[in-house]
Order: sequence, then C-alpha cells, then structure tokens
Amino acid sequence: MNLARLFRTRVLGAAVALALPAVGVGCSSAGDAQTSSDDVVTLPHTDVKDQAIGNCWLYANASWVEALHGSATGEALDLSESYWSYWHWYLQILWSADESPDNRYAEMKEVETGGFFWEASHIMKYFGAMREGDFIPEEATSRRSSRQSAALSAINRSLRDGALKDRGARKDLELIRREMDAAWQLSPDVVERLDLAFGRNLERSPDESSFEAHKVLSSTKLLVTAVEPSTGEKQAVSLIDILPSFDGQPDGRFAWHEAAYPSDAAERREFLKRAQRALHDGLPPLLTFTVDFAAMRGSVFADVPASPGRQGGHMVAMSDYEIEDVPGFGTLKAGVDATPEQLEAALADDARMVFLRVKNSWGPTGAGSEFTVSGHYDLYMKYLDGPLKNCLQPDGSTDRNNCRDETPFGSLVLPAGY
Repeated sequence: MNLARLFRTRVLGAAVALALPAVGVGCSSAGDAQTSSDDVVTLPHTDVKDQAIGNCWLYANASWVEALHGSATGEALDLSESYWSYWHWYLQILWSADESPDNRYAEMKEVETGGFFWEASHIMKYFGAMREGDFIPEEATSRRSSRQSAALSAINRSLRDGALKDRGARKDLELIRREMDAAWQLSPDVVERLDLAFGRNLERSPDESSFEAHKVLSSTKLLVTAVEPSTGEKQAVSLIDILPSFDGQPDGRFAWHEAAYPSDAAERREFLKRAQRALHDGLPPLLTFTVDFAAMRGSVFADVPASPGRQGGHMVAMSDYEIEDVPGFGTLKAGVDATPEQLEAALADDARMVFLRVKNSWGPTGAGSEFTVSGHYDLYMKYLDGPLKNCLQPDGSTDRNNCRDETPFGSLVLPAGY
C-alpha cells in the first residue's frame, strides 16, 4: 500500500479518534539535575542521553528497543531519536491538511513534541529506525542533540508564517519533505537515502523498499527479545512482533500493551508484580508519570512536595527496583544482583515496593571523573502514589491556582502476558 494513502486514511482515523491520556503536552526536561552514582545491573540498558526538547517518549522507546535488541543479539545499538521526531512532525503536518471536522491538527501553528507509546509504535512499524550517526552524522558521538531545538524552531516558523502556513499547502507532500529536510539540515546523502527508501512523496510501502541498503533498520528485521507467555521461553523476534497496532492491522504476536496504574491498594500490588516479573525476565517496562521538580532531590523523587513546583508529563524505561519485607530475605537493594530465590520471594503479596529505578533522558551529570554517574533515577512509591497537587494545564503550563489531587503514577507499558 502507498504509505501516504495509508497515513491519510486508517492511521489518520486512529490519530484523530483516540482520546488517550496525555503523557504530557511536552515531556519534562530537568536542566542540571544531579544523577545517582549507583550502578544499575538488572538490564542491558545503553548509555543515558540528554533530551533537548519535549520528546522524552521517543528517548524512552529508544532505550526500550536498544535494551531488547542488546538482549537478543549482544549488540549495543544507538538509535536516532531525531529520526523518529522527523517522522512524528511530518505526519502531524500531513494530518493537518485533512478536512475532517474532528481533525485536532486542523489549526496547527506548531508541531507537538510530546506523544504516546502507540505513536512511537506506528512510526517504528512503518519507518523503522536509524542509527544515530546515519541520520545526523554529527550526533553519532553526542549525548545531547544540537539539531533538534533548531529544527523545531525552523519548522514552527514555516507553519506560522512560511511555506507551510496555509493548510492547502500542506497537501503537497514534496513541499512538506522539502521544509522538513531544510529544518533538520539533512545532508544531501541522507535526503537521497530517505527518498530511495520511502519515495519523495511516500509513494512506497515498507515491503517495497530495500531499507538495509539505505541504512534504515526495518521493523521486520530488527531483532529484539521476547518471552513466550505460555512457557517463559526467551526468543529473538522481529521488532514488529512486539508492536501494538492502531491502524486496523493485527497486533504483533508478542505485542506490548499499556495499562493504567490502579487506585485500589491491593490492585496496585498486583500491578507492580507484573512490572517485577517483566524486569526479572529482562524486559524493561515503560513508565509514565507526572514530574514535579519541587520534589526532586538529586536523582530522587522521594515524596510529593508541600507546594507544587514546575510540572510536566514524562516517560522513562524501568531498570530496577528496591523492595522490603521480602519473606526470608528482608530488603532487596536496587543495583545488587538477586538470586532466583530472592526474586521469586520478592513477588510475595506482603512485600513492599520502596522505589522504582528508571533510565532517564536528562543526561548523566556529576562533579568530576572520580565517580561514575548513571542517569538512572529513583521514583519512590510515596511520590508515585501521591496524591500530588497536579497543576498542569492543557497548554503544558503550570497554574498553581488551578490544581487537582491526582496520582503521579500514570501507566506502564508491559509485554504480552504480563
């Protein structure tokens, strides 16, 4: 199927119709937060990066794929979050030209940088992935993208008063690509590879493209680890097999799914046990939560603040946890390998989760080379359970005069069978 036609029909319908809780109008960025020096030993996570704009969800999804790929192949993969942002913005502009009365993108003056797991899934499904250095060569060895902020400013200028200002102009797919390529300052070589892989006007479908020749990693060939729910057996599968579908197509066989954090205490314990089982099997759940920077102390969110601070939505990949009252073992410390017997005991109903450790996208920072900083943060259950005075507004601002009590813990993205 022609990709442009697909995204203008089935996928557009899903994007417009789904009313999902927002990860955040824009993902939170911490600035100069200090990170923990503890080693994280539970999962094969790649190095922490430092997001420049509100696209934490893409950094979380990159961490997720990189860890699962590393587990399946032993390869340390460094994926380009900029590549996925490119297509995320492109699709929004494409959708904004649709004349449906319920099109939420119709009056778009700037692209949204925040997003959802389902958006990341269909971007990965149809556009695959690229290595960091294959999309923007200068970012191959950089922890923080210097291109994303400039690209965001440039494409928003085009939408406000440039070539893409008029809604009718956004029906011209070649114009969208031209403006996107210029905003991202893509090299002629990269532009040519995207043209050959997808067609200048997205006239090719993924199965018609020789992705590998153009340095695009296809979701049908990129290997990741999955666990057979009925047997617990680990196996290497294609990325597409673990992706959910929101375009009318069947889910992948091992498709991950998003589950909201319950309000009942007993249900919360069962919910956390699902995350524990996934971590024990080397599968890192994705976690969404509300950030209140007034609660942050170094790399720790220990408790809700007495007075709300700057807030935002955030998505991260889980990496470890600390739990106490484990029958026969007491406390299992995060960052310390546990035996199979300890991990099984940690699933007891009476065991009490202390905190969840997560791989963040706020960059590893610290004071000198005499110690290692990881960029993994500890989210204490006292903070995640709240309640928090949530003062976030629809436009992403924080209004302390318009707050409501909410639970900071939003959801987990979990593997099939968990």
